[in-house]
Order: sequence, then structure tokens, then C-alpha cells
Amino acid sequence: MENIDYRPACYWEGKSGCSSSIEFGQGKQGKGAKLIQSIWGQAVLADFRAASLTKTHADGDTYRWYQGQLYNYETFQGKGNTTMQFSVVSKDVTQRDRIQRFMER
Repeated sequence: MENIDYRPACYWEGKSGCSSSIEFGQGKQGKGAKLIQSIWGQAVLADFRAASLTKTHADGDTYRWYQGQLYNYETFQGKGNTTMQFSVVSKDVTQRDRIQRFMER
């Protein structure tokens, strides 16, 4: 697994109302997509955009799991958009097992 963990400068400064300008969503065309493409390339970005959303869990924070052809993907959006994460996960680990371990924590 490889991931991006993005937190805006205001997060570290402890400012109230801090939120990220980066989002990792399938339909998003902005900075998050550019970041994915610059790190993993166009093939991974295209695979993520075409991936099937398999589960969403929201408890103030939002977690999403996607199943692509090349890899599986996970996104995390912290409450108030203060923390954004995007993970590329090997198909060697089943997504069902990763979701189950998450739900058991």
C-alpha cells in the first residue's frame, strides 16, 4: 500500500475553520487528481476514476473503498476536510479483509 496524507498548512497551525483545497474523488478534476497523476501516473488515475465504489463508512469522518482493475483504492476525508488521504492498495490483499479489519477496530 502507498498513500498520500494531505493536511493543509492551517492544520499544523491549529487555526479554526481550517479545511483542505484538495479532494480525492472519482469525478474530481482538481488538485487531488493532479497529485494522483503526478505520483502514480495517468493509468492509476484512470483506473481509480473507473473503479467501483464498494463501501462507504461515515462517522464524522468519511471512508470509501473502491475496486479497480489494476489496484484497489481507499479514500479518507477527515471531519471538516482537515485531513485527506488517498491510498493505492495491492490486489494481493482482499478488499473485504481490509474493510473487515477496519470495521473491527
